[in-house]
Amino acid sequence: MAKIIKRGSTYYIDYRSPATRMGKRKRVKVGPSKRDAEILLGQLQEQVARGMHPTLGTIKPMPFGEAAARFMVEYVKVTSRRPETYQVRLEPLSKHFGDLPIGSITRAEVNRYRTLRLQQPKLKRGAGTVSKSTVNREVAFLSRLFTWARDEAGIFAGDNPCRRLRFDEPEPDEDHYLTPEQADKLIAAAAPHAKPILGLMFEVCSRKTETLMLEWSDVDLTPGAERVTFKAESTKSGKARTVPLTPVAIAILRELGRVRFTSHNRVFTHRGRPITRIDSAWKTARKNAGLPSWVTPHTTRHTGATWFRQNNGDLFRLKDILGHSDIRLTERYAKASPDYQRESLAYMGRPKAQEESRGQGVDTNRGSDASNAAS
Repeated sequence: MAKIIKRGSTYYIDYRSPATRMGKRKRVKVGPSKRDAEILLGQLQEQVARGMHPTLGTIKPMPFGEAAARFMVEYVKVTSRRPETYQVRLEPLSKHFGDLPIGSITRAEVNRYRTLRLQQPKLKRGAGTVSKSTVNREVAFLSRLFTWARDEAGIFAGDNPCRRLRFDEPEPDEDHYLTPEQADKLIAAAAPHAKPILGLMFEVCSRKTETLMLEWSDVDLTPGAERVTFKAESTKSGKARTVPLTPVAIAILRELGRVRFTSHNRVFTHRGRPITRIDSAWKTARKNAGLPSWVTPHTTRHTGATWFRQNNGDLFRLKDILGHSDIRLTERYAKASPDYQRESLAYMGRPKAQEESRGQGVDTNRGSDASNAAS
């Protein structure tokens, strides 16, 4: 352990390297000021905590790139079902921090990254710069890396510089959904193998990946009980959910079910093979339909949920259909109902049902005793 010692009128920082009894004893000359020695000792101890002082500390400084590579292999690939998502978030971080020692990345440097990142142009989906939502996800990834490096890998000993560092995100646009006419136009403009995929996604509010991974064993077309089950391994939340089928969805699946393949059990196929990607077909359909660039495969899910509310469906049922773990995620669709404000009238005022069931008011002259006697 480093300490301050005095020899004559001169102060020194005394420590061992490595920091064990067998370590070689070393001294750093400071000068005649004890205050200067205390400041230097504090700086050295902070460097030790961050892994920046290899001779004084026990943690060897590791470049960010090397630490990130270990994080992807030892943590992300083990715990995540879609590691490629995190690889996308890592790329801009690696470009910015490079081979900077992980222990020297301060909160100020993370803030600098956020500022510069917001000025960079988008790579996809139209003009403009990178959104706050994107930067928040990247910083959250970086934060998890620091936590892993400290608590699990033992390659970092400082405080997490990303802790409670988050932009306030703007409210999502409420008009980013398609009308039934626009949806029909998009489906009509799609390639034949993509039409049923888009049609089902609009009807059951499903995500792209879970729709493409759908198998016939997940589909129940029993009359009166038609439904589809999205398995846990295909959903974003990692939890299975069952969604009832609309007449349109039933017609789509019945038509597809007329031809099945023995080599696999997938619902959506092209030339006998399971469809794994629809990005190219989607982009072509969107352009041919003359729709704006913000229309993405996920827009079908948002559109289906908005239609549900416009049909006066309640939020709790919608939560189950979408597979949300928290009702707050579903509340963004609350105002989509045209009768949103008037719906509250059913719950306002005196508890009418309760009064009718009692058939007895409270005697104002006798207080609660009258009602108690009557009951």
